[in-house]
Amino acid sequence: MKLKYLLVACAALFVSTQSLAAKPSDESVMKWLDIQNISNNYSEKVQRSLEMVNKEDNERLLAMTPKAQKAQMKAVISRYMKNMQDDLSRPELKKQWLDEEKRAVQKVFTQEEVDVTNRFFSSAQRKNILKKIRNLQQHGGNLEDVLSQSDIEKMAEAFGHGAGKSALEKIKHFDKLSDEIIHKTMSQNYLNASNKYTPAFEEQTHGILCKGNQHLPKCAK
Repeated sequence: MKLKYLLVACAALFVSTQSLAAKPSDESVMKWLDIQNISNNYSEKVQRSLEMVNKEDNERLLAMTPKAQKAQMKAVISRYMKNMQDDLSRPELKKQWLDEEKRAVQKVFTQEEVDVTNRFFSSAQRKNILKKIRNLQQHGGNLEDVLSQSDIEKMAEAFGHGAGKSALEKIKHFDKLSDEIIHKTMSQNYLNASNKYTPAFEEQTHGILCKGNQHLPKCAK
């Protein structure tokens, strides 16, 4: 009989542990993504990615462009970048990206860890704390320089132990996955958008360059 009770107790403990480590619900994850401002910065990520991919080519084009045609070249580049950004910012592509981000949250965090984070950062004041922390991660600096002592103590209380501590420890892993997601989704979507707009862009820039650079090999008749 003792063995039977022991097995029942172990089974109950296993179920309890499984419950604590349950995959976060879609609703709680979407709230988490909103609190982290991830669901709102898709357009910003698209813009940064486009600028990074096209920066060198655009600078090279402008450097090769005669002074008289520079304004025209800038306008063509600006129009091309806008067309690309508009295409990549379509709602269905944002949803595709958010679905990937949601799955990443569910892969990295438990329900309890998501709930702890959501509870702590649910107020506008504490969302501002998170914004400062994210800014600190990007630009460097000391936590004491951007947060008050009271804020630091509240953070330590919420994230210094248990699910809060484990959630904090997993943030870097999630950030890495998030970067991989934007790279993966952007790569294919960028290729599709480029197939639409790049041929006309190259034709226009070629025409502008050749107006004042007839000596260029590709401009020779």
